[in-house]
Amino acid sequence: MATTLKGIKFPFQLGTTGFPAMSEGNVVVSDQVRVLFTTGKGERVMRPTLGVEALEMIFGDISPITKARIAADAVRAFRDWVLLAVVRAVDVYEGTTENDDTTLYADIEYSIAGQIESQQVPMATANQG
Repeated sequence: MATTLKGIKFPFQLGTTGFPAMSEGNVVVSDQVRVLFTTGKGERVMRPTLGVEALEMIFGDISPITKARIAADAVRAFRDWVLLAVVRAVDVYEGTTENDDTTLYADIEYSIAGQIESQQVPMATANQG
């Protein structure tokens, strides 16, 4: 009998019954990854290691060392908090939008029960002009 993954939907919203809306399947892990990247490390008092320090680093010099630190912190957070999947690779890079804003992205490849998934997470945008 196959087990379906279930979790609270992110961003939080109410379902039709008045209880929190639920995610199912691989969307549960995708939601957990988004929570990691939108939560600053130390932001949650009762879970001080939850989150990635990306938001603290993005407004400084975006060097290869900064990108490597963000990727290493993402791997650590994934290992500690996303227990349903195994991270395979994290690639942090810059991109430019049509408004000439610079955005920092993380491509994350992970496996859930042997099935490989990948997800792109935009971390933040800083206007160049």
